[in-house]
Amino acid sequence: MKQLKLGFTLCHSELNNFDFIIVGAGTAGCVVARRLIESTECSVLLLEAGPRYPAWLLDPPLPGMKIGRFFSWGQKSIPQARLGGRRIEWPMGKVVGGSSSINAMMGFMGHPANFDAWEAAGNPGWSSKNLAPIFSRVFGNSLDAPLDWTRGGMLSLSQPRFRSPHSEAFLRACAEDGLVEETPLTGRVAGRCGYFPVLQRDGARFESAKGYLDPVASHPRLKLATNLQVRRILFEKQRAVGIEVELGGRMETYRASSGVVVCAGAFQSPRILQSSGIGPEKILQSAGIRPRLDLPAVGENFQDHLRLGLRHLSGRVSPGGKRHMIPEMLRYFLRRDGVMASNCCEAGAFFCSRPEVAVPDLQLVTHFQTFGSKQQVATDICLLATKSRGRVFLDPRNPFGAPLVDANFLAEEEDVAALVAGLQRARSIASRAALRDFPLLSETGPEPLARDDESLRAAIFREVTTAYHPTGTCSMGPVGTGALGPDLRVHGTDCLWVADASAMPTSPSGNITCQVVVLAEKAAELIVGHTAPPAP
Repeated sequence: MKQLKLGFTLCHSELNNFDFIIVGAGTAGCVVARRLIESTECSVLLLEAGPRYPAWLLDPPLPGMKIGRFFSWGQKSIPQARLGGRRIEWPMGKVVGGSSSINAMMGFMGHPANFDAWEAAGNPGWSSKNLAPIFSRVFGNSLDAPLDWTRGGMLSLSQPRFRSPHSEAFLRACAEDGLVEETPLTGRVAGRCGYFPVLQRDGARFESAKGYLDPVASHPRLKLATNLQVRRILFEKQRAVGIEVELGGRMETYRASSGVVVCAGAFQSPRILQSSGIGPEKILQSAGIRPRLDLPAVGENFQDHLRLGLRHLSGRVSPGGKRHMIPEMLRYFLRRDGVMASNCCEAGAFFCSRPEVAVPDLQLVTHFQTFGSKQQVATDICLLATKSRGRVFLDPRNPFGAPLVDANFLAEEEDVAALVAGLQRARSIASRAALRDFPLLSETGPEPLARDDESLRAAIFREVTTAYHPTGTCSMGPVGTGALGPDLRVHGTDCLWVADASAMPTSPSGNITCQVVVLAEKAAELIVGHTAPPAP
């Protein structure tokens, strides 16, 4: 590995030459960039397809989530036959900080069994025990102990600064329905309800760009280039040596002497590998791409959590309604609290769809208002352990553009049955006195009259959508089953790694931002260990 002095500055002849290139300055890419700058003396080029993080727009939690829709890829699926031909859309972050810059900031650290399953799938070093030191470093808390709000790490897990009347009534109704309140809600034990931890600091969004990238943003060995979309990776034999981007209608190349790290997410990472000639040979050939490496796992194993909204008319005006907007904005800027500090998804619950399930596979998430109407409240039923698998593949008409996504939602009967169980439990909670007194009024969706099994199933197929947690499309696993080795290096290549949610063999049983950060921390350790020169 090339050793550079800490004061390294690119001269004119070296403008396109770096030690490492990181594709994607999202949740994972910011982490990897920080650690490579701190742990090596290498130069790093960090490329982002979107703009820099606009803190003044995205920092206030509630408004930031609404504005964040304008900083997304807008990736859609192909029409889904099982869902009546609907196309599912994922608003994944296209901005520095990635999806952690626009998401609901829900801080779920994960269940130890999630990571133990990764190791059991043929990926040594990825168990919960192996990852425990990283969790402590990142969040100041261990994976299997109660969360301590007073401890800090690289990212902040905070208590919500606002608690809506709907959230309070929901938790009282959960208690009436037999759930036990837990503060904060960790998702490790079934039958628990409570307030979710949030990835905030001092009432503002605290995402990967702030926690990791900002402290090294002006480092002379780091160059951040925004609004550049990578077309493909460049190779010498099987060694990754750079990338190609389109810049003002012309092709521009950047060279990497130590390697390329792809952190572009569950949709763009497989697209970039496939457009570089790495993936299922038939798909590459159909798109006019010369196969470099026939690796069928690239783009397969697509997973996502499913979401179904139980909606009711509300007898209360939403705390986020227009009549409250001006005083609440003033309150936020003066005190950093109030409804503008809320992520709207304040409270929820975890439980199992059937007795034999060991790890909670259903999550309820409250919303004190909906996008459709300010006089509606909602409880999302999220399925966290989907059996259905989809795939991501090149568009043969435009192999360097948006990929095609076949989500294949509800292909497995087990997923449908689990959502039926989740909807029935959510309705049971909604019927309790605490929410009747809130008051909840009439049910408006998914299907007010859907009570028998057949009509429930029809309502689910008609309305189910994504919970915005796509994973698995460049998954770790042995040759023949996975795209990456346990060191996150692409099988059959050298100096090419993938470090983002696409590398996960199976989805965590909850919101995935915290696990993406931990995966990226582990990736940086592995990359540094691979490229470090031998001891004298």
